[in-house]
Amino acid sequence: MTTWLSSRGLKLILGAFVVAYALNSLAATVADPDLWGFLAFGRLFWNSPSFPYEDVFSFTPTLKPWVYHEWLSGVIFYPIYQAFGAAGLHILKYAVGLTTIWFLYRTAVLRGAHPLAVVVLFLPILPLFRAFYNPVRPQVFTFLFVAIFLYLLERARLLGQYWPLVWVPVIMVPWANLHGGFVAGLGLLLLYAVGEALSRRVFWPYVLALGAGILATLINPYGLQYWHYMADALAMPRPMITEWMSMFHYANYVKKETSLWHAVSFPILFFALMAFSGFLMWRSRWREFTPSIVLAVGLILAVKHVRHFILFYCFILAYLPICFKPYVEDLSSRPGLQDLWRKTLVRQGCFALILVVTVTLATTFIRQGPWALTFPSYSQKGKTGMYYPLDIFDYLEREQLSGKLLVEFVWGEYVLWRFHPRITVALDGRFETVYPPEVVNDYFAFYSGLPGWERFLEKYRPDFILIKDHGKLVELLQSQGVWQVLRREPGAVLLGPSQINP
Repeated sequence: MTTWLSSRGLKLILGAFVVAYALNSLAATVADPDLWGFLAFGRLFWNSPSFPYEDVFSFTPTLKPWVYHEWLSGVIFYPIYQAFGAAGLHILKYAVGLTTIWFLYRTAVLRGAHPLAVVVLFLPILPLFRAFYNPVRPQVFTFLFVAIFLYLLERARLLGQYWPLVWVPVIMVPWANLHGGFVAGLGLLLLYAVGEALSRRVFWPYVLALGAGILATLINPYGLQYWHYMADALAMPRPMITEWMSMFHYANYVKKETSLWHAVSFPILFFALMAFSGFLMWRSRWREFTPSIVLAVGLILAVKHVRHFILFYCFILAYLPICFKPYVEDLSSRPGLQDLWRKTLVRQGCFALILVVTVTLATTFIRQGPWALTFPSYSQKGKTGMYYPLDIFDYLEREQLSGKLLVEFVWGEYVLWRFHPRITVALDGRFETVYPPEVVNDYFAFYSGLPGWERFLEKYRPDFILIKDHGKLVELLQSQGVWQVLRREPGAVLLGPSQINP
């Protein structure tokens, strides 16, 4: 029976609203530090006669071969950036993001959720996507492929249509070369195989798809060496990288870098979402075993590393809108609402209201300047959590300084993008793909001012040092008598040999 909630016009206007709402949620414009490493690799790839297996950006010893597991992302980003600038990267991000949301929506509807219920759950969660869509990172491809996998897996589980799983190896080939998050796809296949086996349902198609997916990942420039790298990378601790911090460690970091409010609100929002999800599952008498396993693993991963929060969000958006089904059925069956919806004035009023909100959201999106890359200054770090010392970078450009630059980790990839080949760097955000463990350990001992902090300087002899301007390390360097401040701006200091005229 057609009900007022089944109106085609209502679905269309809600669709436009969701697109405008989603675009606002994806409209982060802060230039992510890792973007410059991808662009630099893309430039190197397109300008080299053969595939670049050796790093050319660093002055320390490097790993050989250089297994850059996200190489294909850089190969795609660079020509887009060259042809269309930052706007091209943003358009790519918005297209991938909206497609991701579409597949999450399709999965929820496939599971029996009403479109209105999906929209209701999207409202509080989509804004949380913003932190993960700083333009533009290879992670966006993982989010897309996870959403596609959820759709394929649920179609197989609910409808018994296993033939779409033949797409798994086809998808895994680009995914494995775009981003290391392809292991999430293999993990989903494994969880579905285990969940369906324990539920005494058909599980062998997932096992076959998993095997085919693993074999497909071997189609890469590095062969088996790629998996050697992935095994090491997955087990590697990354204490200095914020997105690899645990939720509680990250909250403490945010308190120091931004404000207590940001630090407190972060776990509060997460636990509120978790409690709300649990309440929905309890009220709807949830009995689905395999999705429960996926949700549980997603929760564990999110608590362990903040970079996995968005996977947990994706699982919630795909699985839980069905929990609203009793409420939607109740609304649909109420004669009073049916009669009210038949009134032209009511329908037009609802459409007009949603249209006004949609236009407002679209206007807000455009006013944000969603096609540019922004470079936050030190004074803005409380909002963004990071900043760029652009005055010092301009000084390096103006003075045409060249040589070996020991650089703050988060700025390293911007330096190698902007100043290569005149300046070589150590360390930068590609660290596990490029630098041997002893170089990494020496760098972080130096940066933290730990005993033996001079070891990095003695071994690798940088010509210049660019670090955050915190007193201890700067004072240690100046106490040696061989380093002087060449340039200083709020939050950053550039040091060089004492004999240079600053």
